[in-house]
Amino acid sequence: MTSLAGMIKRLGHGLRTTLWGHDPAVPLRPPPWLAGTGIFVLIGLGGLVFSSLPDDNPLLVISIAVLSVLPMAFVWMRPLWAWRILAFGLILSALLNASEQPWPWNPTQVFVGLTVLFVVGLREPIEVVFWVAVIALYFDFSMVRWGNSAAVAVLILVLLVLGEQIGRRRRIQRELVVETERTEIAEAREAVLRERTRIARELHDVVAHSMSLVAVRAETAPYRLPDLPEPAREEFLALANTARDTLGELRRLLGVLRTDPAALAPQPSLSDVDDLVASARQAGLKVQVAVVGAPTSEATGLTVYRIVQEALSNAAQHAPGASVEVTISASDKDVRVEVVNTPPATPAAQRIGDGHGLIGMRERVELLGGTLSTGPTPEGGFGVLARIPEGS
Repeated sequence: MTSLAGMIKRLGHGLRTTLWGHDPAVPLRPPPWLAGTGIFVLIGLGGLVFSSLPDDNPLLVISIAVLSVLPMAFVWMRPLWAWRILAFGLILSALLNASEQPWPWNPTQVFVGLTVLFVVGLREPIEVVFWVAVIALYFDFSMVRWGNSAAVAVLILVLLVLGEQIGRRRRIQRELVVETERTEIAEAREAVLRERTRIARELHDVVAHSMSLVAVRAETAPYRLPDLPEPAREEFLALANTARDTLGELRRLLGVLRTDPAALAPQPSLSDVDDLVASARQAGLKVQVAVVGAPTSEATGLTVYRIVQEALSNAAQHAPGASVEVTISASDKDVRVEVVNTPPATPAAQRIGDGHGLIGMRERVELLGGTLSTGPTPEGGFGVLARIPEGS
């Protein structure tokens, strides 16, 4: 019902446009050579029409001659106005030759009329083409003798349908070109966003992790090295504050860069976890590691490394003095990574960042078809558990 009402509304708008509305066709400028040549052609055709008409009423004859060729001056830029002028000329010519000729129109009018009908079908919207067809068929059956009207009707419909189909195809091709350009621009923007996100992720995984360890080691140095003189303690604390401020600025920068999921960039692997754990132990973490088996996929090995890296970094920041257990087990079905830390031995410093590390872990795991769960443990610590299908 809604579609029918919309169709009726569209047809009503098309009728109004056809009779007196603004021409919706985009005006085209004819080439200069065609404009110059067209003037002489119009004058010649007008003289030919004038000489072929009876001179009983000179004013009417001159009007018909002008209206017979004038549509050609508008058909290139304003085809609907060309049709309106043509229709007025057809009516006048029919009044002059209503009972004298088998055809009420002169040959020039027929040629110009067929040209205008084709251009209208080519460039006007479908609702305007429909009403032009209705009006043209009315002129045909009301002004042409019955023996000729059927053939004229077929010719009118063929020209309008042919023009409309050609125009539709041209519009679709233009829209396809525009859509292709938009798609290429969108793909280029997406590639830039993915590259920015990849850079943000690697900055977070490498630089932010190392900066966190610097901050933690500088902050815990006075406790791990009790014989340090007071100036050295103050220097370590100042260094820790500077490192944390730098880490905060870095993560704010990552918030600007990070806009869209990116593809994995394989760098470390499972074999590098030992170096990662050694670095965490130097920073004061108590880390126990158990590894059973190894993933066959490099992408899975990279993801396991990043999960352990982020979990150790979070434990160093938010659970100072806690013990951390890292368990990595690979089977024929999946790879299981679990990192659990006990409650912090000392109060944690203020949290820095917006949780991009956990988001990055989840994205990496989900890209490989796995699952990730994180959250507090019943004992008051924090746990990370990831399961990745083997062969991902």
